[in-house]
Amino acid sequence: MRMSFLAPWMALFFILTTLGFGQTSVFAETSVLLVDEVGTAGVDPSADLLSVTLIHGPGQSPHLRISFLSLRDQSLSVLGPSGLQNQTPEFVTISLQTISALKAPELLASIDLNHVEGRFRVQAASAGMETKWWQNENDDDAIFLALSDDPSLKATAANPWTVKIETFASGKGMADSAEASFPADRDYQANCAFVLHGNQGLGYSDVFHGRSDDLEGSGFDETLQIHQNLNVPGNFHLSGTLQSSAEWSANNGDPVDFNAWLAAGVTEGWAGMITSAYAQHIMPFVNNDMNNWAVHTETDMISHRYGYQPTVGWVPERVWLNTSGYPSSGVNDWIGDNWQNHGVNGVILDDDVHLLGHDNHRIHTLSGNGLRLIPRDRDFTGHIIGGNGQSALNILTGLAGGGLGQYRIAVFAEDWEAASEMGGWASIVPNAVETYEWMISKCATESAWLSTWKLSDALSNGDFAGDTVVINPGTYWEIGGTDGYVVGTMAGTITGRAGCLLPTVEMAVAVVPAGATAKTTALSGTMLTEH
Repeated sequence: MRMSFLAPWMALFFILTTLGFGQTSVFAETSVLLVDEVGTAGVDPSADLLSVTLIHGPGQSPHLRISFLSLRDQSLSVLGPSGLQNQTPEFVTISLQTISALKAPELLASIDLNHVEGRFRVQAASAGMETKWWQNENDDDAIFLALSDDPSLKATAANPWTVKIETFASGKGMADSAEASFPADRDYQANCAFVLHGNQGLGYSDVFHGRSDDLEGSGFDETLQIHQNLNVPGNFHLSGTLQSSAEWSANNGDPVDFNAWLAAGVTEGWAGMITSAYAQHIMPFVNNDMNNWAVHTETDMISHRYGYQPTVGWVPERVWLNTSGYPSSGVNDWIGDNWQNHGVNGVILDDDVHLLGHDNHRIHTLSGNGLRLIPRDRDFTGHIIGGNGQSALNILTGLAGGGLGQYRIAVFAEDWEAASEMGGWASIVPNAVETYEWMISKCATESAWLSTWKLSDALSNGDFAGDTVVINPGTYWEIGGTDGYVVGTMAGTITGRAGCLLPTVEMAVAVVPAGATAKTTALSGTMLTEH
């Protein structure tokens, strides 16, 4: 385990003050003036505008916060193609002009950010500029500019205060340009949630603390710690057997009681818990009584152990089948009625299989049943696991800039082992931990426009309500997709639709839709580049 990003008291301190010149009261207003797309080809992350906010209010020194894709070299490995620019510039110049329909543009301020010791830092402002710039060490990718007047006191929708921001990278010329206005021309909002699913059998497991060859960069503790340190909500699932494994470890000398850590997160408000079937059996293939027992038992364990009544369920291997028709003939149980009787009002399913054809950023309702259906955003999840933080962030900036972000939520949902670089995932997704931490840090620093949710709360938010749907039977594509559950072994790498790396199938696979004749298919190489 390592200390990463902000400690909780530092996160609170960031809320109370911006450090340096401007003091931000807890009663200050933050107005989002712009959320911009990031990752434009050829634009260095240090010159790539992300957002502009105005901090203002009674007794408040008005100032702008201007953020970028990244001002730190250490983030370049998690940005995907944007982190692979040919050469980091020596400095980046930021120029701001006020724009009015009544007069020519006027230079408001300019500043150079010099590349020093692995990050871009504020240097002296241009001569004659009576402005004050600063940075906050707890907000690495942003700069702040004090304003002599509060634009909110005079600007109106008919006559907004508008500033044009341009960035110039040394040796490359203009990099990025955008206009930000108060009042803003739209409501910049986006919503997201993060789900980590852990499952192991009874017995010793190294997943809690990481691989022996990389204890500081792997393990469930790395991803759990970033949520705690930044007080950003996460949604966590430990199968019943893995809960028992954690308990065994704590009772046999493990100084970090993982179950107690999660319980503390519930009490402190940053941890939401997800339930499921006790030992992660594939539910459609057993009888209804067994499924009810398994969901009931694990839900009771979570309530007792963590003090949290879960209302969202993880479907084991996300296998959802009917009891007739391809690929479901002969299936033992339709599992749609195994949840609500135990207080579970929603489950997580795949956007590109079960909920294909419906908005993957809204929470839908199962027809004739009322169970809520939460789409796992395959692209959002895949980009983060695959080390392409910029593309994942762009899904959120797209929601914010589209004007409908208030009514949409992007859900990351993945095996905790993958996000923690455990087992074979260590070589397949070597930057998963770092990219996940980077994204959670963005959720913290960009919280003026980006809200992070516990899914139990998201279920009750009417803004996210989507369609009434009939679920397409199947599971996620790597183990069968719309052909049902495929039994086999997986190894190597495969390129998914999102461009992330996932296991390549090199196996003899028994494809057995229930009720059909078994057949063996040999598969190898790259699969599922488009679906």
